[in-house]
Amino acid sequence: MKKYKITKFTEEEKQDIFERYGEWRKPENKGWVNIEYDKVVLSVVTLYGAKNAEKVEKKIDSYNWIKNIDEKVWTYEKFKDHLMHSSPYIESRIGDYKINDFNDETAQRILLEEIEGGGAEGNGFLSDFIENRTKEMLSESFQEELNIRQKLSDLESHTTPYVASRIRDYEFEDFDDEIFQRITLEECEKHTSPFIEKEIKKSRIETFKEELDLRITLEECEKYTSPFIEEEINRLKDKGEITTAEEELQQRINLGYYEDNVKDVEKISNKDEFWNSISVHGLENQSLLRDELNKVGKGFCLAKWNQVSILLQTGQTHSCHYPPPHKIPLKELENNISALHNTKFKKLQRKRMLEGEQPEECDYCWSGEGISNTETPRVMKSGEAWAFPHFNKIKNSNPSENILPTYVETSFSNQCNMSCGYCDVKSSSNWQQEIATKGHYPTSGMYNNTEWMERDGIVPIPFSQPNPYKDAFWKWWPELFSNLHTFRITGGEPLIQKDTFKVLDYIIENPKVNPEIVMSVNSNLSVPNDRWEEFIDKVKYITDNDLVSDFALFTSIESWGPHAEYVRDGLDSELLWSRTNEFLTKCEKPAVIIMATYNLTSIPSFDKVIKKVFELKKKHYNGKRYRHYAIILDTSYLQQPEFLSVRILPTKWIEKIKEDIGIMEKYAEEKYTYIYGHGHCGFYDFETEKLRRVLDWIESPLEDVRWLMKTRKDFVLFIDEFDKRRGKNFLETFPEMEDFYNLCKNTYSIL
Repeated sequence: MKKYKITKFTEEEKQDIFERYGEWRKPENKGWVNIEYDKVVLSVVTLYGAKNAEKVEKKIDSYNWIKNIDEKVWTYEKFKDHLMHSSPYIESRIGDYKINDFNDETAQRILLEEIEGGGAEGNGFLSDFIENRTKEMLSESFQEELNIRQKLSDLESHTTPYVASRIRDYEFEDFDDEIFQRITLEECEKHTSPFIEKEIKKSRIETFKEELDLRITLEECEKYTSPFIEEEINRLKDKGEITTAEEELQQRINLGYYEDNVKDVEKISNKDEFWNSISVHGLENQSLLRDELNKVGKGFCLAKWNQVSILLQTGQTHSCHYPPPHKIPLKELENNISALHNTKFKKLQRKRMLEGEQPEECDYCWSGEGISNTETPRVMKSGEAWAFPHFNKIKNSNPSENILPTYVETSFSNQCNMSCGYCDVKSSSNWQQEIATKGHYPTSGMYNNTEWMERDGIVPIPFSQPNPYKDAFWKWWPELFSNLHTFRITGGEPLIQKDTFKVLDYIIENPKVNPEIVMSVNSNLSVPNDRWEEFIDKVKYITDNDLVSDFALFTSIESWGPHAEYVRDGLDSELLWSRTNEFLTKCEKPAVIIMATYNLTSIPSFDKVIKKVFELKKKHYNGKRYRHYAIILDTSYLQQPEFLSVRILPTKWIEKIKEDIGIMEKYAEEKYTYIYGHGHCGFYDFETEKLRRVLDWIESPLEDVRWLMKTRKDFVLFIDEFDKRRGKNFLETFPEMEDFYNLCKNTYSIL
């Protein structure tokens, strides 16, 4: 193949040489010109070595049309550019296409550099796949060749043995069409079985897209098989009443429904059946429970008796976890270790509830009940299996007696490897360290100021130091464990705390004490591999050997990718989803609960969380799990800190929330019961209602404009300081919220 090279200067180059080096030709300048020329040559030696400098010299000498020293020094500078873009590959290729001038050669060399070492991985576009395909094609320039190689790289990224064996089955128009066909084939490969392959062979298909659609439909058909269904389907086909796969799927769904005689087990026929239930589920039943609770008092909630959350690091307790925790007096604890739950303050709240009052500390529910027909945690919690069977006993109880709780949630310490934006010192040792060294945030409320904690005596006890509350807990534990319905470990981060594994070991070592216990553990799933592997091995042993009646892993995420990692500082979101998938794969019985703390940073990408949860629901349903479902999306709106609440967003974001509710409704459980034949693969109504309750809260009237302005100002103050301390950039992470940020910034300027 002929190699092109430069044979003369262009007129533009001659003009450039004259303008830059015209003085070099004058005889009177010969002395300094020789010195300067030597400097140019030496610069090549310094930059690229003597051998390369010698090659440049010989190349210039071979260009017999370069005669004058000004032309030589100008050419030297150009060859320096060429050497900057040189490699054995580039030298072997340069000249394959016509070279117009020195600058054009530099441009061609840069293109060859991209061919040799460009791309996302820096591996260039020289694979065997690409080389074999480029032999079939003619290019007129390196730019055109690079474009072709980039397209071929895309094709190669969508190549598997299956795709390679099938790609020539149908014709394609161009590279873009081939990429589409390859991606379609990749999807076809995911939908295969003996049933599908048998049916595919019977069908006339003209495109991979038609084949993919058919495979997906046949995959759904295969889920509705039984001797009865197959006999009826064959009969209908023989009669010509089924002519397409879509018609077959509909008939299989209908026949499956008819054969199984599916009924809605959540409906009730009378109140006697309601009171015989172990727990209350479904909106219809929850409405009835709300009426029964209100007969005792509009503030009556079974959680105040049977549920307790204990913060052992601060010596605080509350029931449930929505009211603010209060301090456990050490004097009460010395005389009564159950004061971890039964403080005098809590007994007073129980008394008020039995007398029809609504304790102020429980305003999360009272505020929600006034704005929506959806049920609040008061009703949902009172309907749980750890509370509902005790309804009458609690209704008639003496509020001053000590209660042995059936639901215990405990935090052993604030030891944590993360520091989420809306978290605090009591729940994160990283937050505690940051505030101790850098002080509180400059918001109006001095966010995460610890002076009040010092005043109230609730500064977290370091996990490495003695803790009287933890000592009391472990003394109470044997009695507590035998009576528990539900035990949940929160944090901090439980999987980096020894006490969590002490509980798991206790269950393994005492298999007959309480095998009916419902167990759960919170985790951010971003812990070291050794802790994660130990945890998953022990959970698998416990659940495979029926040492508990239920186990759930709680984790938290409420936005996608960089959005999630911005607020949940320290989170590895990809690792979270990967380990969620691993947990559900290796542990066939437990479920995962996604606790979405819905805040203003959630809205832009919450739809991706919804779709991911739906994907995992379908993938991990196996009919073996304690709770039927594999994973649940539990959405609660963030109230504190107020400056991260969705309440301060402009109303335009309401439409996005409505769209997300629409996605959950699209993937509703009742629809997928008939599609998949077994249910528990779509979103339950209570999951959707949780997000709808967020919408109701946002749409409720805002009475105090001054509060809104102050809180938006705090938002800017927090975000700017958060970015500074954590090395983040809100606007780069959330470009779609730039208008909102600037709105808050302007509010800040006004105030």
